[in-house]
Amino acid sequence: MLLIGCGSAARRIAENIPTNHRVITVDEEGAKVIIPREIMMRDSEAYPYLPSSLDIYVKDRILVFGYLGGSYGHAGIKLLGKIAQHKKVESFGYFVLPFPNEGHRFAEAVKFAEMLPKYYKAYTLIDSKIFLEKYRHIPFTRIPEIHAKNIFKIVKILNSEKAEKIKGRFYFGFGYSEGLDARNVSFHQAINAHWFKRCHNMLVLFRGDVDVREAEYIMREFGEKYSIIVEKLPTRGCEVIAISWE
Repeated sequence: MLLIGCGSAARRIAENIPTNHRVITVDEEGAKVIIPREIMMRDSEAYPYLPSSLDIYVKDRILVFGYLGGSYGHAGIKLLGKIAQHKKVESFGYFVLPFPNEGHRFAEAVKFAEMLPKYYKAYTLIDSKIFLEKYRHIPFTRIPEIHAKNIFKIVKILNSEKAEKIKGRFYFGFGYSEGLDARNVSFHQAINAHWFKRCHNMLVLFRGDVDVREAEYIMREFGEKYSIIVEKLPTRGCEVIAISWE
């Protein structure tokens, strides 16, 4: 999966994503792919420019990440979605909303978010206000690092074949535990996480000291349509990554 950061704020997230991932950035300066603002803002000119710039990169699934609310970011996110459609590539998004008190910027972000299903197969939206409430003990300068960790974990499950089922807005949660009840504890950590929402569909990745039978037993209480992925590893603990969608 190719990860594409769009806009200057996304570049700071990209800097914190582990180097074993394929990551590129798109911005008007300092990025892997540089597209001047005056070109990006004119859809008719930017569209042919972007494919020629990104054609050597976009060959499989992509995950585009960035902050909503800015005109350059909106143009780039929309056009990257168009490229994925043109190349028949599955597109996912990780997008961050502004603070509600940012007025016009927040209103523009909410309006733009309504258009995301037109351009992206599946996406998640991060509410900045809730984000700061959850991580109020973290210095502001470390926020890009938290977003990078979220993306790093989400990609583990989006890379699977079963991720083809995910559509529209999705929600996510992570869990990790060691010990006798590690599988159950980590699973409930994930589904009770801040960014998770109980929806009709669920895809859950179990990684570590766990087998399929144990994972299915843990999931037995759920009447939703769910799928599981099990990666048995020689570790003491169990990591769980859960994604849900309507």
